[in-house]
Amino acid sequence: MALSRRGQKTLPFLEDIGEYVEPPVYFPSLGRGPPTADVINLATAENWLLRDRLLPKFKAYISNSFTISDLSYVSGFGGAPALLQGLADFFNDNFHPITQVVPDQIVTAPGASHLLDSVLYDLCNEGTAVLIQTPYWPGFDEALTLRNRLVATHVNVPFDDLNTNFFGPGIVGAYQHALNTSTEPVQALIICNPHNPIGGCYPVETLEELLKFAQRNDLHVVVDELYGLSVFDTKDTFHSVLSIDLARLRVDPWRVHVVYSFSKDLNSSGIRLGVFVTQDNHTLRDAIAAQQQSKLSAFTSVAATQLLQDTLFLKDIVASNPGLLQSNFNVALSFLRFYFVPFILPTAGVFVFAKFLITGGTVEEEQALEKNFSDHGVRINGGTHLHSSIPGYFRLIFAVERETLINGLHRIEATLGWSGWTPPSQVAITASSS
Repeated sequence: MALSRRGQKTLPFLEDIGEYVEPPVYFPSLGRGPPTADVINLATAENWLLRDRLLPKFKAYISNSFTISDLSYVSGFGGAPALLQGLADFFNDNFHPITQVVPDQIVTAPGASHLLDSVLYDLCNEGTAVLIQTPYWPGFDEALTLRNRLVATHVNVPFDDLNTNFFGPGIVGAYQHALNTSTEPVQALIICNPHNPIGGCYPVETLEELLKFAQRNDLHVVVDELYGLSVFDTKDTFHSVLSIDLARLRVDPWRVHVVYSFSKDLNSSGIRLGVFVTQDNHTLRDAIAAQQQSKLSAFTSVAATQLLQDTLFLKDIVASNPGLLQSNFNVALSFLRFYFVPFILPTAGVFVFAKFLITGGTVEEEQALEKNFSDHGVRINGGTHLHSSIPGYFRLIFAVERETLINGLHRIEATLGWSGWTPPSQVAITASSS
């Protein structure tokens, strides 16, 4: 059966990036299905570390709070009123906004990816460009390209040079160069903070310089803050763009927007709850809310609302997350240091960017190693698919169950012909992370 012209453009794009978005897209129509072997997935950026505590709570929320009226359409424009209020309280408690977030500044949707697509649809004209710093999560390409027909203008900042600060305010020069050399007019920039896959936070000074850069060049700023509460190293600090005094910087607040989700910090990617916050652009907020024909399921709305209202439990979950991430990262850190694998030391997120292709360094060699890992039963994504300027890096997810992580690392070890690493004991991990 023939597809529309739009559909015909969609499949080749997804075929190209399908294995590297979350969750992967396998295309049975093209003879590609999910791996049938016992493959350990250290590629999908999810957090499993609090799920044993969340699962009984979500079951209880639905069992105790789902009513007959919830079998009707979810009320509210952009989300159910109780959910929007709970989200406003969540941002006010955890993201330290300089101006309190209120419900009519928020839109909910089935996942952050869905929201990014909608936001870019309403902000940018077809054929225009968006600045984005490399390397980056390939799902941004999907949001930019699949429906919106936008161009990703790469901002290339070195990340493995000790003399270069990937997050420092000096990167504004790279943004200016990318703007000046873009083949298409630029209408916005995307900031991923904390960064995926580098795993660190932009200091407030850098965020301020990027905001002033956007103001000078009449650009919108979309900030992905999905890992905002997943900073596990006390040497780093997350600063939400909501916490920055835009008036002091003389930056128009209507051009600054935040995308968030329950997927990462709250370990709940499967419930599909994306959150958009814009504090001084009601036209944009209403346009995005009106687009949400795929509204939240009542199950998601009820469960999320109950979690947000379960304040003591929620605070405990938020407080527990960094320590659990640090503990699991210490397992991966032990492995990388034992084998002298170069890596970018993360302070936030659920991943570490490590250079497993230590000798050589071509894209073809990286692809061959990626396949070799898969053949040995462990899946990790090569950095080229994340637009890394340096072949040989892989994004390794460590926020899985500890035994899964250890088994996955042993499969990496076997792939590379290494032997001898012994995982640190749980006691040692706890001591090192305390």
